[in-house]
Formats: sequence, structure tokens, C-alpha cells
Amino acid sequence: MSLPVASLVSKAWCPASLCYLFSVADFSLEANFNRWRNIGASMAYISFYVRKVNFEPGGRFREQRIRELKAKYFGDDNKTDIMLEFLLQEHEYQAPPPNVRLPLMPRATKFLWSNMMTHPIRWTSETK
Repeated sequence: MSLPVASLVSKAWCPASLCYLFSVADFSLEANFNRWRNIGASMAYISFYVRKVNFEPGGRFREQRIRELKAKYFGDDNKTDIMLEFLLQEHEYQAPPPNVRLPLMPRATKFLWSNMMTHPIRWTSETK
């Protein structure tokens, strides 16, 4: 659901829907960082609704990239080629883009950093 969809139903739903629409800040691509930077600059109050932050470089398109590689390397004997190329592509998504200042998300209590190279790193307010 999106904010415009919620406001089509009823203008009264907009404030109530914010806590659901913005409860998770998901960072997978550079565009996500720019989007949240713009949200923070134009609607700073939105960051107070964020409860969980996910940083999963390239994660949104991982399944699509695997399908494309399987089509490129057709057959069962090419699994090594698929995994090697996938891991090389995955390397491109490992770090956040430089010089993108994100808004503070003071009510976020969970953080997940996940990629294909390591086990996911989880942080909650209880693990301080």
C-alpha cells in the first residue's frame, strides 16, 4: 500500500497509515539511500515512524539476477559459473554510497545488515 492509495480511501487514513507505510527503512540500492535522504529533507517527521532498518545490498533484485544467470548458463553443469558470476556481481553492492547523509531514525529498534558473503548481522536495542 502507498500513501496516495491510503488517501484515496479516506483523508483520515493518511496519519493512521504512516506507522505501517514507513515502519521499515529498506536499503538495497543506491536509489533507496537517495529516497530516504529526500524524505528526511522534505518530511523529517516520517523518520519517527521507522522501527526497523534493513541494509541488504542488492537484495531486492537477487532472485531476478539468479534467474538471469541461470538463463545465461543453461544446464545443470554450469552451477559453478552461475555462483562465481553472482558473487562477483554481489561485490558491487556491498557498501553504502559515499556522502549520502540519511535522516536520524530515533525510534528504530532493529537493524539488519545482510549480504551473500557473510551471516546476517542483527542489532536490537537489547543487544547494546
